[in-house]
Amino acid sequence: MFQPLGSLRGDWAFVLKAGVEANGGRRFPLTAELWAIPLAGGQAVLVARYLEPPDSFWAPKNALRRQFAADGRRIVLSIAQPPPVPRIGLVILDLERGTISSIGQDQGADHLQPAWSPDGTKIAYVRRPLGSTSDDGLWVMNADGSLPRRIVARDPSGLTRVYSWKPGSTAIGFDRFANGEMHEYAIADLATGKVTSFGGWFPSYSLEFGESTMWRATGPATLAAGISLVDGYAIEVAETPAVGQKILVREPDTQIMLGVPRWHPSTDEVLYRRLITAWDAQFYVVRGSGGTPQRIPLATHPYLAEWMPGGDGIVYLNQSDQRYSAFAMTIRIACRDGGADHEIGSIASGGLSDLIAFRLV
Repeated sequence: MFQPLGSLRGDWAFVLKAGVEANGGRRFPLTAELWAIPLAGGQAVLVARYLEPPDSFWAPKNALRRQFAADGRRIVLSIAQPPPVPRIGLVILDLERGTISSIGQDQGADHLQPAWSPDGTKIAYVRRPLGSTSDDGLWVMNADGSLPRRIVARDPSGLTRVYSWKPGSTAIGFDRFANGEMHEYAIADLATGKVTSFGGWFPSYSLEFGESTMWRATGPATLAAGISLVDGYAIEVAETPAVGQKILVREPDTQIMLGVPRWHPSTDEVLYRRLITAWDAQFYVVRGSGGTPQRIPLATHPYLAEWMPGGDGIVYLNQSDQRYSAFAMTIRIACRDGGADHEIGSIASGGLSDLIAFRLV
């Protein structure tokens, strides 16, 4: 099902509800939902319900940050399609107009992990031949589904994971998981197919929903923040693969994960998560130029957090107190110092796994 939202204005949060519910239950067939919540207050709206691709510990099939168009009004989703040709395909939802378009009509393959280019013209994805346990590399098509072409060749023993595009839509971030080992984060040039690795940088996998890397749209740092697994987890920034790689924060306890870094909309601050256990997460802010991280004392059990679109506060997903699942139950907002923390929406039975916020004008 798909419920169009009509004309969108103001600040909105969009969340994914996974097939797994916050109380530990599951829907069969596995069903996911996309919800929209006005940040100024108002009723949460169920936008879409769809069959979720099978679980994958190493790469969630849908991640909102890479799949929304830059205008915040369209999204590409990877969904499981029913017989007679059971495969995983891509659809584009126009949230205002209420249109649904299937793209990439390649009946011999699954299309996974789509990522919409910032200029709105192209969609990157992973192509996996039906019945295969490995994929066919990194591909790109036009946003209308035309002219599919492979950018990075397949690795016979590996699985490809897509991140977001570089600003300017000239390159795509990706990595591979092969032979039980993580490969370094890299970027693929769209025009030439050249692959350049960020040495010693391994994006986080476990309990990682949403982007573990983020590009900064403006300012001197081209690549925002990622996860480095060198003597424990760390947050890094870099200008290019060869210039400016810098550790902002290093976690001395190797059992604690740092993840989901987010650039502030207008400053060089980075919001990130310190995951102590599956039910105990803390969020901090550190400047991209360096300095001492400052904790944001949120009132409940945060799971995933984003900057408010204006950068003056935090919107976050709040976990269930019952600890049956790592997934969240409600959506809350707070000032950047943790004050005025309050709920703005809840989803029946929870299971919220991803979050993004937009200012729509």
